[in-house]
Amino acid sequence: FQKFKTNKRVVEKGIKNGKSLTEFFKDLFFGNNNEILSVKLVELAIKCLPTSEETRNLKTWMTDNPPEEADPQLKLSEIDYFQLSIIDESESLFTKLHVLKFELKSSEKLQNIRNIISLLRSACETLNDSQEIISILEIILAIGNFVNFEHKSKYDLSSFDIRLLYDLKNIKSPHNDSTLLDYLVKLISEQYPDAANWTQNVISFSSFIRISWETSEDDLNKLLDESDRFQEDLDNDVFDEESKLKIIKIIKEISETSEFFQQSFQEWTELAMKFGIIDKHITPTRFFEIFASFADDYKESQRRVSVSQKTKMQDIHVKQVTEDAKKSLFIQNPDWENMKKKTITEKKSNIPSNLIGDIVVGKRRR
Repeated sequence: FQKFKTNKRVVEKGIKNGKSLTEFFKDLFFGNNNEILSVKLVELAIKCLPTSEETRNLKTWMTDNPPEEADPQLKLSEIDYFQLSIIDESESLFTKLHVLKFELKSSEKLQNIRNIISLLRSACETLNDSQEIISILEIILAIGNFVNFEHKSKYDLSSFDIRLLYDLKNIKSPHNDSTLLDYLVKLISEQYPDAANWTQNVISFSSFIRISWETSEDDLNKLLDESDRFQEDLDNDVFDEESKLKIIKIIKEISETSEFFQQSFQEWTELAMKFGIIDKHITPTRFFEIFASFADDYKESQRRVSVSQKTKMQDIHVKQVTEDAKKSLFIQNPDWENMKKKTITEKKSNIPSNLIGDIVVGKRRR
């Protein structure tokens, strides 16, 4: 009750405008002030309603304390007086608030679910239409078939499990100085430049993988369960005409969204099977995370290969400059090579005498 009374929206829209809490409460939930309502506020309002036992106690108090003998506002606590003031409408309020909570909650959840369905379809279309991604996977498959040429059970495969993309960065060369992913980056850069920027197509997956498909599926199942319970109450004619129309509309929206959800999931399943995914535990979110993670690994490998190639080019340049300097010196002084050989011979011949000299003067010790 205190949380409801001190709620920011209640204070700003009701109490500050001179309305009593009871007046504001009735106006809020029997009127059309839905713009300030939230699921949390409705849940607080439900908890403020008198229970069956509280209703009986309040009615007993009224019988024992007629209004002409005792002023309820002076004799009762604030919460008891509030519940007494709405006691005649408490039953209808209870029904209306639960319908309102169902309406607000389903509206929010359904919007989130529709968003993730839209993101899933967009990601599937991107993957289906991206010839660059398809080309990358075909090249990886060709490399795998080539490497496994002697293994008949692994050779000439037409597809592979895309979870193997995780392993490309961990397969090292014999000298442990590069990986199979580095080789793939070089191969594509040199022979398949049109597919080199395939990682840009994966950017569209990032919006989808930030949302949990499992959470959306769980939310949808809860809404379906709740709509079944409201359907039972509809069949038992529990609600007034206005509430009936609202509930029928909400149940229809949940049902349509559920069909759309299942249809989108089936379309993704068919796509995933094309990419070697037959594990039922792999969700759409996990599926696209694989591509996003591989794209990150690929870009890191691109950076590493680029640095390595620049270093090699610099080494080649330094070597070339050195060779050019030697040639230039030889042209200027043709006897340079002979002089160089003579100097080396003289140094070798002086080693024994130099060593004896060092021992005599005490520079070398046993």
